[in-house]
Amino acid sequence: RRDGVVDVLDAAARDRIASVDVGGNARVQGVALSPDGSRGYAVDQRGARIVGFDPASVGAAEGDPDRESASDAVVGSAGVGGDPYDLVATDDRVLVPGREDGTVHEFGPDLEPLAVHEEFSRPVDAFRIGGDWWVLDGAASAVRSLDGDAVETPAPGLVATRVGDRLLVSHYDDDLVSLVDVEAGPVWTAESPAYPFGSVVV
Repeated sequence: RRDGVVDVLDAAARDRIASVDVGGNARVQGVALSPDGSRGYAVDQRGARIVGFDPASVGAAEGDPDRESASDAVVGSAGVGGDPYDLVATDDRVLVPGREDGTVHEFGPDLEPLAVHEEFSRPVDAFRIGGDWWVLDGAASAVRSLDGDAVETPAPGLVATRVGDRLLVSHYDDDLVSLVDVEAGPVWTAESPAYPFGSVVV
């Protein structure tokens, strides 16, 4: 990520076969593909921007013995809130939380700006549940929808795993995990080993 590139790996060969150059001063953090695989996105944390790239152009560089970057793969970029860390990509939306600014930038698939949602404390992730977008806030004891609805949680949440229409939230600084229903609030809360960071639901 410090080299400002997104690497492309051949899983079968266990080899790096190409890369996308996001920028010499970039610090690549989150990376995602659209559900149909037609568009790729990378968060440049240092530059506070999101970069779009064409996976098909990256594929054209496969087999290059020098593993040179696919210079023509980048198709656009857009500015986002300060200290972005990750993103969410769907068929028709790209959402990027800006942790430092308390914003969530909303884009179309080609990174055309649609909205900037403000008044969060430290947004870290977004989930689409029941047709609404819900934002996990690392500095507020609540999850809040982009429409302004809020559901209280036992403590601020850093990471969440979707479980049906609920969220299993890791409260990193409070050594807790909780299952949160966005309609009814917390279903249960349990103590955990120190600094829980994510979960796997089986």
